[in-house]
Amino acid sequence: MSRTADPFVRRLAAAGDCSPHARGSATPPRTFAPLDDRLDAGSRPPLVEVAAALVQAVRGVLPSCTCAVMTEIGGAWQTIARGGPADETAYLTGHLADLDLTRCDVAMAGRHLVARLPSRRVPAFLLLLSSRDDADLPTGTAGRIYGLLDEAGPKLDAAAGLQRRERALRRLEVLHTHGTGADPVRDVRELEEVVAGLWPAASARYVPRGTAEGLDPVAARIVREACACSTTIVASPLSDATPPLQPVDHAHRLAVVIPGSGALLVEVAAAGEELDLESVAAAGVVARLYALADRERRLQLDREILRGIGAAARRIHDQADPPSVA
Repeated sequence: MSRTADPFVRRLAAAGDCSPHARGSATPPRTFAPLDDRLDAGSRPPLVEVAAALVQAVRGVLPSCTCAVMTEIGGAWQTIARGGPADETAYLTGHLADLDLTRCDVAMAGRHLVARLPSRRVPAFLLLLSSRDDADLPTGTAGRIYGLLDEAGPKLDAAAGLQRRERALRRLEVLHTHGTGADPVRDVRELEEVVAGLWPAASARYVPRGTAEGLDPVAARIVREACACSTTIVASPLSDATPPLQPVDHAHRLAVVIPGSGALLVEVAAAGEELDLESVAAAGVVARLYALADRERRLQLDREILRGIGAAARRIHDQADPPSVA
């Protein structure tokens, strides 16, 4: 089936593209490598892999430019892949502060191009900058990369599906092994490993109740709130100090309460997505089951101690009052 005009080309033309024959580029757009349906241990998250491949392909066509792919996470924006010497965060703050990315489709100027990628599951943008402060984007930039950007949308959707599927499999395994009716976690170190294992890239640290030594203010606040309210607390990604564009290594932070004990401070690599509430709920289930099992173990230990004390008291009584001799 033929198309009269490609969607991205029409969008660029509506935004004021100066090249009506953008499709006739001397440098044909390269395509992405196929996205593997299986995740290799130690590999980057699929969204990051696809975004990095897009950045590499765009810079292969336009090596004089800096390229970044951004996604929306909870009202904020994160760079999930970048390449080039220019500082995209500084440029966004200094020159595009009034640009509402949530409502933007295509924005072009001499030095930059901002375009929404045609993905359905992931709100994503590409930011293209001339790497030199005193130079504009090359002529015909749109025509050189439109094919790459059109192809990026379905790739990002497939990558997001892989990430969500992997988390679902991790939840099923954890809840099957340590959930209701299964063997609960037996110690804090194992609990840290199990909760961190709900995500591909996460860490978990046990913080006893009433202890916040060595924690930064945000971590200390969410741990105290979790212990006080006996519920999981997630740190808000938005604050007065939040940068307009989060870095590639941005992480979600939450405190998972362990009733009667303390909380787990968990940091999860964002990887271009919001924190999934299903995995958060699974972490809370595992932590509460651990607390119940630990309480039962302590009660059982107390009962055994009391039985031992009672048996010792009876032996002492028998030795102190020997039977009378007729």
